[in-house]
Amino acid sequence: MQKEKVEKWLKRVRIITGILFILVVAVMILAFADFYDKVEAKQETSRETYLTNIANEEVSRLNLKLDGYFDEMDLIAAFVTAYDDITDDAVVDILTLYKENHDPVEVDVVLQNGSGLMETSVIDDITEYDFFYDAFDGKGGIYGGMTTTAGENSVLFVYPVEIDGEVLACFLAAFPESEFEDFAEGSIFASQTSNFIVQSDGTLISKTSGIGNNTNLFDVLNASEATAGISKSLETQMAKRSSGILTYGSGDSLRYILYEPLSQGDLYMVVMLSASVIESSSSYIADCGTRLGIIIVLANVVFDVWLMFIFLMHGRNRWIIKFRKRKKMKDPIKESK
Repeated sequence: MQKEKVEKWLKRVRIITGILFILVVAVMILAFADFYDKVEAKQETSRETYLTNIANEEVSRLNLKLDGYFDEMDLIAAFVTAYDDITDDAVVDILTLYKENHDPVEVDVVLQNGSGLMETSVIDDITEYDFFYDAFDGKGGIYGGMTTTAGENSVLFVYPVEIDGEVLACFLAAFPESEFEDFAEGSIFASQTSNFIVQSDGTLISKTSGIGNNTNLFDVLNASEATAGISKSLETQMAKRSSGILTYGSGDSLRYILYEPLSQGDLYMVVMLSASVIESSSSYIADCGTRLGIIIVLANVVFDVWLMFIFLMHGRNRWIIKFRKRKKMKDPIKESK
């Protein structure tokens, strides 16, 4: 009878202990999952902030470089408008001197009728281009993929020349494509990124040497199976003058594309970089946190199992001792023998 009571008690204890053990393990797993989710969320926020800071830093740097070109053009325009007649021979002398000091640039001042002051026109049939009319509306810009006296796929700067708010001519400066190759380089991740300056239609103003003879960023992206899907999204966002971050690939092949509009014309900065460039330190922290969490959970499970084992053994021993004492009291003669 006593033995049956002991067995029932131990069975009840085992059930209660098992339930408590499951609850403890469940609580620890849920706590670890919550910790992991919060670490992941914090990583994602930090990652986006870091990428945004990179984009802002690059935009500021490139705007500063491009503004330097337009500052020079503004200075040339000031010299030109200093004369009563902008077709004066002295204006041609200024342009010739500028060209000699900035070789291999090709320059000209073009009047409203499309004729230039220099003996050789920088670009043929300029009146066929929309940017010519934009210039006389007071809008300057930078245009890539142009055929000029500077060569094929050259970069053309257009700057309006104004007197008392009226645009009388536009200043043209054409640079060979090679002058702007790797122009966007110089970031802190220069060796680990691909940097581009492009027009909103994808025409490349500046590219890395690895692009070769390609003149359009969207064509470059569409040529690769890995980036073909992201090309349309980038084209759509740039057409809207939006900025942001796109991702493609996964795992070790995860890549980011940062795109931000620049201050001049309809230009964009596009930076492509591997996730490993910015995630090595954050991944290390997350991995260490995950390992620590797993160790803590396992240590608690082992400790709880040990405590339950001790508790069960202690309870069992107490019942055995109690049972023996009662048996001695019931059979004292037998025990005395």
